[in-house]
Amino acid sequence: MTVALELKSLAPLARTIAETVQETPVRVGSAEGAADLVAQLTVNVAAYAGAQTLPLIDALRTVYASMEAARPDEWAMEWLGDVWSTLPLDVRAVAGDQDAAAELVALVPEPAR
Repeated sequence: MTVALELKSLAPLARTIAETVQETPVRVGSAEGAADLVAQLTVNVAAYAGAQTLPLIDALRTVYASMEAARPDEWAMEWLGDVWSTLPLDVRAVAGDQDAAAELVALVPEPAR
């Protein structure tokens, strides 16, 4: 992929950032102004990223449902399981895999007492 194509694919994100910078009132030179801008950028970029990933999450949920429906078919389960296990743990959890969600929870360290 060329740099031009990579930049073109980032145009919607760049537009989100540019609009946020343009629309967020900031007092130049103040820490509060910078913090306000960073906070608004964070919210807007997170919303953008969420909107971009929702179709992928929906597709993964469909794949997971198909995998669950294929349980009686040993070959299909083996193939789908091999493919599924290559996905990151958090992605599998978001798609509805309860085992992956449990593994993620197990990775969270206990709070210090």
